Amino acid sequence: MPQFLANKADIDEKGKTAILRGEEARHLSLSTRGRTGDEVFIFDGDGNKFRGIASLFTKDSVTVSSLIPIPSSEPEARITVAQALIKGDRWEWFLEKAVELGACEIIPLVTEHTVVRPEKGEGPKKLQRWEKILLAAAKQSGRAKIPSIGEPLALEKWLSGMGKNDGAKKLVCSERDGECATLPEKGENIIVAVGPEGGWSESELGAFSRKGFAPLSLGPLILRSETAALKALSLLCR
Repeated sequence: MPQFLANKADIDEKGKTAILRGEEARHLSLSTRGRTGDEVFIFDGDGNKFRGIASLFTKDSVTVSSLIPIPSSEPEARITVAQALIKGDRWEWFLEKAVELGACEIIPLVTEHTVVRPEKGEGPKKLQRWEKILLAAAKQSGRAKIPSIGEPLALEKWLSGMGKNDGAKKLVCSERDGECATLPEKGENIIVAVGPEGGWSESELGAFSRKGFAPLSLGPLILRSETAALKALSLLCR
């Protein structure tokens, strides 16, 4: 049985009940053909997971009773992936896999060598689609948190809002640097930046250095942008 998203306001831990509404309720009752007495797993998207029993089905809601909290499988560290936009379906594939590998936040970047350039006015529509992909991936993979994502930012704008010493381990994937940065301690918050198909420019690498980013080498092979992001996540999500 897949897990379902419940609004935090609809979860009553004292009363040990929760209510699924709208699309989530319809998914349980129609798509998965849930029935009274079925075991149901729910999460609030903010790190909390529960197990309960479906007790009441209506047209637009499902009540889940006998609710008990269950351990979260969320990674100890908060990992932010600043990923240069990728063309085609590979961006959406990356989003799905980044959720599965434990990313907590995804920042779409526009860089000097980014091939994909967002068109004026399309940001909100794309963001809505991306958020749906993140939700579906979080549900499928058993995450307790739904990663956050925003509209694409120019790299310079993103870096300008960041302090040099803000408490997180900051890494930039760099195919030109043979040195491998020291991996973070277990539980340490991480920001990792991954470039586009054409790589980072020299000026961009300089900007990262000035903000305290250490170069992270992913090995001698040249990887696709989305592959580099997933390899970095696999190394860092411990």
